[in-house]
Amino acid sequence: MHTSQRLLFCLFTCLLGLTACLPLATATAPPPSPTPTASPTATATPVWFPPTATPTPLALSTPSPTPEWLTGIGELIWQDDFSETGGWALLETATNTIAINDNHLTLALAQPKGYLYTVDSSAIFGNFYAEITAETTLCSGGDQFGLLIRFQSPANFYRYGISCDGQVRLDRVLSGAPSSP
Repeated sequence: MHTSQRLLFCLFTCLLGLTACLPLATATAPPPSPTPTASPTATATPVWFPPTATPTPLALSTPSPTPEWLTGIGELIWQDDFSETGGWALLETATNTIAINDNHLTLALAQPKGYLYTVDSSAIFGNFYAEITAETTLCSGGDQFGLLIRFQSPANFYRYGISCDGQVRLDRVLSGAPSSP
């Protein structure tokens, strides 16, 4: 055999050997048919925060003005705007001053633990109702200001006092000695 024939024979034999090693052809299964999908069924949606009963708000009433408590009070019997000195006892010393200026009654005391007052001798009343507007400029701690009521003499009267730290006091001064009720 010639070389070319031999070569061709070898090539054919190798090819035949290779095809003998291949697996046998198997029948292929048809592709699976699509599975029908189930149509969704309605399910209840969970309510995580269920509604609660809301109380009905109460009806609010409209506030009315405070009724006038001063019923039975008669006509104004005395008023002083301090435009004139009138019956006030005024005083001016090195340490004390009682003066009326610019529609203000001013009492100034320069010594500690002192007491200074003035009265209007024309203002004498029985039972009465009083409204007072007071303004303090140099007032601290236990300093006091107030009103003398039923003044008979420097030793006999009632004293309604307000301290600059917010305390209120009512004293009766009898024979020069104060006492609180």
